[in-house]
Amino acid sequence: MFFYWIEDHILISSPSDLQNCIMEMKEFDIDQLWYSFLTNRNRKILNIVEPYKLGKYIKVIKLDSKNCSKMSSLFGEFYTVSGISIMRKNYFIKILSSHKPYLKRFHKDLPFNFEKSVKDNIFPVIWHSIPNHEQFVSIDDNCGEPGYCLISRGLYPNRVPRVDLNSLESSTISGRRIKFEKIIPKILRALLIPVFFFISRVYNTVNFYWNK
Repeated sequence: MFFYWIEDHILISSPSDLQNCIMEMKEFDIDQLWYSFLTNRNRKILNIVEPYKLGKYIKVIKLDSKNCSKMSSLFGEFYTVSGISIMRKNYFIKILSSHKPYLKRFHKDLPFNFEKSVKDNIFPVIWHSIPNHEQFVSIDDNCGEPGYCLISRGLYPNRVPRVDLNSLESSTISGRRIKFEKIIPKILRALLIPVFFFISRVYNTVNFYWNK
């Protein structure tokens, strides 16, 4: 198994409980387990389809074209491969070897191109799982759900406010996007933002392949 640990997510269960989740992954021969960001929205997306298997520690879901289409029709685009995962080693290597998405979403110096959207259709089937009980929780990212993160729950000190961290991104593409949204009138954003994102993805793709 390969554990893709993201440093701002903290284990809130016991190490033995996490180990039991991993053991059930091996028992069921699962590709990946999402260990964090189990927000209400993400749970609702995954609850759209019937579990393939329901273990003592994890729930297994089959992410194929039929189930993904059903999920995305109700909730829009979502990620089928996320960094907050524990994965089979061979599966992890296949993700690294994939060229999808062909138009890169992020700059090559950022780790986010590893993650794949349902639109990328990276594998015909992904055997996906989530823990029955929360394992990790983000320190400061509510992931669009107020009250989700550890700081919001009062379980971690708020040393640096999230808004201050966002301001540090002003030199990145995401930071420039934030400035773009502040400068451009709201009426024009619906027309200009898709163009902005397309140009960004073309730039990221050219930079990814040719600027080694």
